[in-house]
Amino acid sequence: MSAAVRRLNSEKATTRDELARLVAQRDDARQQIVSLMRELEQKRAADDRVKKLEEEVTQLNERYQTTLEMLGEKSELVEELKADVQDVKSIYRELLDKSLR
Repeated sequence: MSAAVRRLNSEKATTRDELARLVAQRDDARQQIVSLMRELEQKRAADDRVKKLEEEVTQLNERYQTTLEMLGEKSELVEELKADVQDVKSIYRELLDKSLR
């Protein structure tokens, strides 16, 4: 009977050790789940930020293109006005030359 008690005590100790190991594994798994959930939330937040930044870049590119078009139009207008001023100057010079003769 003493041998049976020792065997049962030994099995009990083994079972306790196994239970402690399983509890530790469970706790580790819970910690990993919490860590992965935090990481997932951070990734989602980063993805949202990237999406917003991509939208901002798209809007800025559109504004840039519009600004370039406006600048091109204004540059053309300036060139036309410069040419007109040159024409007026040459007409004025011709009139001056004719009036001085």
